[in-house]
Amino acid sequence: MSKLSNKSQINFSAAEELQKSNHYCSVVHCSYYSCLQLMKHILLYKIGKTEAEIKADLNFSRDTSHSYMITQIIIYLKSLNNGSVTLFSTNITSLKKLRTNADYADVDIDVDSGKKSILLSHEVNKILQKAL
Repeated sequence: MSKLSNKSQINFSAAEELQKSNHYCSVVHCSYYSCLQLMKHILLYKIGKTEAEIKADLNFSRDTSHSYMITQIIIYLKSLNNGSVTLFSTNITSLKKLRTNADYADVDIDVDSGKKSILLSHEVNKILQKAL
């Protein structure tokens, strides 16, 4: 298990504990980063990209690191032909929007937002685990 994969599990567990403590903004944040860390694990250890290649790709594309990783994972999932691309794309997009609101928007993040982020993260991570 890579350190990123371990961090992913820790962040997911933290999201569940934070939900119990009513820290909903942090729930959403940890749920999202749990997925992001697992995506990077796949990029490095399953797809075989190096940190230098990822950095070069980002410089060339001028894309954000999060969007880059999501796009790369979508390409990878398509290559597996496992039928999970649409569900992955829908769920990670929803989770990313929730995380952006939780971290940056002047809006309330409530218990339902926390629950939804944990559910979305669980579904995304399940798809990613199957791709390992």
